[in-house]
Amino acid sequence: MRTLILAASIILAGGSAFCLENGGTVPEARAKKTVLEHVKNGVIKSEELEKESGKEIWSFDIETGGGIREVWVDAHTGEVIMDKAESAANEKAEAAKDRAERKAKAGKAKPAPRITKEQATKTALERAKGAVVKEAELEREKGRLVWSFDLEDAGKTREIQVSALTGKIVEDGIESPAAEKAEARADRPAAK
Repeated sequence: MRTLILAASIILAGGSAFCLENGGTVPEARAKKTVLEHVKNGVIKSEELEKESGKEIWSFDIETGGGIREVWVDAHTGEVIMDKAESAANEKAEAAKDRAERKAKAGKAKPAPRITKEQATKTALERAKGAVVKEAELEREKGRLVWSFDLEDAGKTREIQVSALTGKIVEDGIESPAAEKAEARADRPAAK
């Protein structure tokens, strides 16, 4: 009984990893710390919160002196659950698979975000003080579900993307006029 009470105390004190933040998901910063402790002297090249084999994970591509390693961190326990070397061929195949999956999902309904549009708008405007939202939409960019904002900022168009899962800013930059036009063309419905 004493052991049970001690275990419950540790869990209530925060010893049960980090599960309750972000709706049960380990925060990105904590997952990064875990990965960098696991892969000494590694450099994170990409990270993504995704589902693999029915399990929500943080997937990291880590560059080491010996190549690229793919490391998965369980998004609910914070534990490393997979670590494997990636060959160049595997990387290309995985990228092609991701593109095909995104293309297949393009016509389907978008999954529900954990972060509301209002929360994401607040985050974007805190970053770009004095800017005005011109356009906001929920979309998939680089495999991530994001709230994408086009802001009028000092006479320029600034694009800020806020993760719809974590609420963190994942991209922030000034959009060139050419990029703006290309995006507008891509967003137009196809002629039938």
